[in-house]
Amino acid sequence: MRSAMLTVLFREVISRIFFFTRLQLVQKLLRQFEEKNFFNSRHFFVYSAGKTEFLSKHLLCSICDYLSQIMRQRQEVSYMKSGQRSGKRSYTNQSVEKTISILNAFRLDRPELSFAELQKITGFNRSTLHRFLVTLLDHGYLEYDTGAGVYRLGIRLFELGAIVMKNMDLRRVAMPFLKELAETLNETVHVVVREGIEGIYVEKYEPPGAMVTYSLVGKRLPLYCTAVGKVLLAFLEEAERVDLLAQLVLERRTPKTITDKEQLKAHLQQVYHQGYAVDDEELEEGLICVAVPIFGQNQKIVAAMSVSGAAHRIKAKLASPDGKLIALLQKVAAAISRQLGYVPERKS
Repeated sequence: MRSAMLTVLFREVISRIFFFTRLQLVQKLLRQFEEKNFFNSRHFFVYSAGKTEFLSKHLLCSICDYLSQIMRQRQEVSYMKSGQRSGKRSYTNQSVEKTISILNAFRLDRPELSFAELQKITGFNRSTLHRFLVTLLDHGYLEYDTGAGVYRLGIRLFELGAIVMKNMDLRRVAMPFLKELAETLNETVHVVVREGIEGIYVEKYEPPGAMVTYSLVGKRLPLYCTAVGKVLLAFLEEAERVDLLAQLVLERRTPKTITDKEQLKAHLQQVYHQGYAVDDEELEEGLICVAVPIFGQNQKIVAAMSVSGAAHRIKAKLASPDGKLIALLQKVAAAISRQLGYVPERKS
């Protein structure tokens, strides 16, 4: 209770000082905090109204963070005003730049860094660096070894890097197959991966004259009413599929869109057993897509590949007695899967 009152009192005092004086006075106060090494002492003194009070190290961090916030806001306002005067506009974010500076401090030749080393490399004051490190630690972007007293890059960065590498490998491997498939069928082909409850186009090949304008690399699409999405759902582990289905909101896109979850569950079972899915004008009227799964070295689905085109053309190809469309899609998907390290399980 006493510490809380002191915090409020100190913030009020500093606010008044800041309001009636120049920024340099507050900067001087922060420098005094650092020069006296308050962060390494158990207590420090604050003189207020002629009285000496003890404040904890934790409270000091709170006060310093508050002062830094005021200074940062004042500097940003000043910077914006100067930018307006010069006719220039900045789109950079100082907090993001500082975060990147901390992450970029780590290199192959220095994978572990102490607090002092990070401070020397980044040039940040102790309170600012401490605040950013805590945030990065909380989100898994950094790890701290208490025994050695050093920071290292966290597992979250490894996970993000793995996503990038997976998609890069997938695109590199898939593109020659997509080109050949698209030119053989004279239709647009796609590769889509799942992220959460949506799909993302990561590759597309469109032969001359095949104008499928709704799809773009990087664009997101729903899972429940697209052929690629239904494949990505159908070939998941059951527990994960049940969890995802609970999160989906089945909005009607066309008169043929499945909007009942029980019906969708039954449809996904059918997709799994037949090995492919069809989007029969469920996302967009006049457009039909056929999709098959692509598997990776962990024997799990990593992506879906589809062929898309005008409804009358795809329907005619699906109705062909030789079943060429489905067979060709599955053959190409199997070839891509093998190059990604997939080994089919042998049937006993």
